[in-house]
Amino acid sequence: MRFGLSRMTRRLHPPSPGGGGSHAKSERSAGAGGRGGVKLTRRRHPTPVAFASLSRPTLPFQGRVGACVTSCTHARHAILAVALGVVLLAPAHAADPRNPDWPCVQVKVPEMSPAAVWAGAPFDDVGTKWQDDAKLKDLVARLAARRTPLEDAQKLAAEFVTGSADKKESGRVLFAGLFDTLNTLRSDVINGIERYTRRQRDFAERIRSETLALRELQDKPDADAKQVAEQADRVQWETRIFEDRRRTISFVCEVPVLIEQRLFALGRAIQQEME
Repeated sequence: MRFGLSRMTRRLHPPSPGGGGSHAKSERSAGAGGRGGVKLTRRRHPTPVAFASLSRPTLPFQGRVGACVTSCTHARHAILAVALGVVLLAPAHAADPRNPDWPCVQVKVPEMSPAAVWAGAPFDDVGTKWQDDAKLKDLVARLAARRTPLEDAQKLAAEFVTGSADKKESGRVLFAGLFDTLNTLRSDVINGIERYTRRQRDFAERIRSETLALRELQDKPDADAKQVAEQADRVQWETRIFEDRRRTISFVCEVPVLIEQRLFALGRAIQQEME
């Protein structure tokens, strides 16, 4: 099972202020009889996730290079300052220096401990027995899926144990399947977060190189204004994407915790029926 970080990001990352959804803009206009009225128009903005997927973005200085040669000089210097600040501070402040690719404030725990989520009889001898029963295997997949509300999953788990001839054995086997499935999913999430961090580090280095190149280009007395504008646009756009991605990761960092909480809640529901 491979963790799709982009899909998880879309589910967990809410729109940034002014970034997603739509808002109403009021315009005053003359109505019938000389009375003023209010006309509402809606303006849509792309979400931060969409920024990275646009192949040909419309950049702030695009199409008005000539007008921007002198008036945008200070703006481009501001872009340089922001971009350099982003790439110098961002590549990463790992919470734990022993795990430089782990950007989350939560302590990295590669695998869950059974004792942390289960207080029932040991299930290490169950192995993959739960996979031999097609009905039980399907139930495990349904209970582990996030699309199944937790309350519904707890109810289904309890009904399975209650309807079994041997409640204790059925409960052990069911939880063994849930532990294997959710522990694997959680490990995939952690690996995905670290891959994401490494890509961000490479992206930051690219922005840094392009920013320094832009600075050198601006310092040339015979610099081509159009070339400077295009390079400044590119640096600004990539910096914006970088910042959006960096904000996204804080939401993704919650996923391993949510998986642990789900497994603990399901384990408790199973144990109650086993007793």
